[in-house]
Amino acid sequence: MNIFQAIILGLTQGITEWFPVSSSGHLALVQYFFNIKVSTAFDVFLHFASLFVIVLIFWKDIEKLIVGIIHKDKQSINLFLYLIIASIPAGIIGFLLKDKIDSIFSNILYIGISLTITSLILFFTKFAKNKNRNLNFKNSLLIGIFQAIAILPGISRSGSTISAGLFSGLDPKVATKFSFLLSIPVILGSTILEAKNIGKVNNILDLLISYIITVVIGFLSLRYILKVVDKNKFKYFSLYCFILGSLVIIYSLSI
Repeated sequence: MNIFQAIILGLTQGITEWFPVSSSGHLALVQYFFNIKVSTAFDVFLHFASLFVIVLIFWKDIEKLIVGIIHKDKQSINLFLYLIIASIPAGIIGFLLKDKIDSIFSNILYIGISLTITSLILFFTKFAKNKNRNLNFKNSLLIGIFQAIAILPGISRSGSTISAGLFSGLDPKVATKFSFLLSIPVILGSTILEAKNIGKVNNILDLLISYIITVVIGFLSLRYILKVVDKNKFKYFSLYCFILGSLVIIYSLSI
């Protein structure tokens, strides 16, 4: 890997990790078309960068949750339990099917199909009604199931979980905040699983460049998406995913 490739991957991770367009799908496509070989160490560093961004932006919410749990605040305890419930499906699927899922990353046809599925999920949010419902066991589990499906490259994790919250009648701000708080155990868990295979780091400079770019661009992207979701602009991301997915499918069938 060279510096140019490190920059490309950092930009891709920083932008697509929080936009509802599937960071895993975009990273797989970038690696395929630019012929980039990424080490486990690189993946771990990018995950840490994304984790840093989410903690940085939601630090007050995280602090409030921790303090609330310590003081046995019912609302904080319930939120913590709902986060656990929503994390279980992805944890089970990721643990049992990790090797099979990894093999999909090299098949761009599957990624193209998954991107079109993401497009449909985002499109149907226009019909979701805000009923100002509270988080509960049922909608937390539904969000968790959508997150488990999003393990497939090309299915957006943020797009799927926010959409599931909207389909459940949650307020867009509540659905979005829960989705991004839910990303913390997911990113942390995947990082821990990959860290055991990290091996030797060959080029510290490339890793550092990608890390910094991911943090800076990721911070700006997440701040932007927090504003967009409340204005019902998912249709634009839906159109983008449909176009990209269709192009990838056409290309994969032509080679």
